[in-house]
Amino acid sequence: MDRKSPFVRSFRDLKAVFKRTRRREVLIFTAFILMSLFFWVVETAREQNDAEITVAFIIENQPDNKVFTTPVPEKIHFHIRDINMNLLSYDYGNEVKDLRVDFNRYADVSGNFRISAAEMQSLILADLLPTTQITAIAPALIDARYATADGKKLPVRLNIDYRPADNYRCQPVRFSPESVLVHAPAVMLDTMTMVTMLPKRYYQLTDTLSEKVRLLSPVGVNLSPDSINIRIPVLQYVERTFSNLPVETSYVPDGHRLNIFPDRVTVTCLVDVSHYRKLSADDITLTVSYLDILYEKKRKIPIRLKYRLRSDLNDEIITNLRVIPDSVEYVDERGVW
Repeated sequence: MDRKSPFVRSFRDLKAVFKRTRRREVLIFTAFILMSLFFWVVETAREQNDAEITVAFIIENQPDNKVFTTPVPEKIHFHIRDINMNLLSYDYGNEVKDLRVDFNRYADVSGNFRISAAEMQSLILADLLPTTQITAIAPALIDARYATADGKKLPVRLNIDYRPADNYRCQPVRFSPESVLVHAPAVMLDTMTMVTMLPKRYYQLTDTLSEKVRLLSPVGVNLSPDSINIRIPVLQYVERTFSNLPVETSYVPDGHRLNIFPDRVTVTCLVDVSHYRKLSADDITLTVSYLDILYEKKRKIPIRLKYRLRSDLNDEIITNLRVIPDSVEYVDERGVW
């Protein structure tokens, strides 16, 4: 065993040298890959490329009685060229603002509103990097017509379809304002009787909905405001049952006694969940009228249901009232009572 020890030690030393050599080679290879990747990224970042920037086109200081009779674009598309690093900055850092123009600067007294590509380029350059070049603009020219229009207030008509989910109930839609100021050429304004909102559909509502909705504005019509706020209150309902409630009689003539069968019934209803415990059996009155016997001449008379509502209850809180059974049999006893 002692004679083999030098060979074993030599083998271990050789193995250790081999591992160090392999580790050094791996580190050198990895460093080479990282340097290559770094130079590739730098070279790619410095390459020229094309991109597109889209900005909102906003006209400021437009008088209410000046309305466009031809379409005006809502967005302007700028085609630009720069190195990739700078193009990336527009997506992740350098924010390009909206293109805002003064109506009075570009409108003439003849009803023309015109902005050239050169003017749009000069307006946007302040938001671009010095190395960025604009290669194209779409549209290349904004050439619109406007007219001086008369104004009048018109009511707003809703165009909305809404439905609650099961066990929920929608109250009537509330919206404001209920009328808006409309400016349009006289030939158009004379034919207008109302303003309509954009159609909306809301299904399976389980919570009160509040939303701002734009109004439909034809070309050549200016609305102030151009949107309304709508609100659809939604209430959740649960069933409430009152059993063994007494049925009273009314308008029974002197000398008569009206016996009814049954004289106690059940009432069910749907109640807004937030007012569930505010409704009690004492709020409900059930009656049968002797007058129904005189006029109807039937073996059964209907039960009339009334409920007294406190100041914090209303017809929107209680719905689907049912009496079980909804009519009773009777015996009219005559005598001296």
